Amino acid sequence: RKDRYRSIAVHSSGGGNGSTGGGNRIDAARTEVGAVGCLLCGEGELLSLAELRLHTGRMHQIRAHLSSEGHPLVSDPRYGGKTP
Repeated sequence: RKDRYRSIAVHSSGGGNGSTGGGNRIDAARTEVGAVGCLLCGEGELLSLAELRLHTGRMHQIRAHLSSEGHPLVSDPRYGGKTP
């Protein structure tokens, strides 16, 4: 069902193709997130299992989007994830 997904859009600026008059580019990186289930790890921490749909292909997009929403990837300390 379409309504079980939530979109995350993050805007970034930079130069390059698609530049507007001032030389700054504004592109939205878009990811849809749907909850699939939950897992309980050995230390009692609750982990979410999610289904993701990428609408753009930016470097570190999944890592950055999930971290910005307060749900970093497990074992990804660069973006705030802890190792269980």
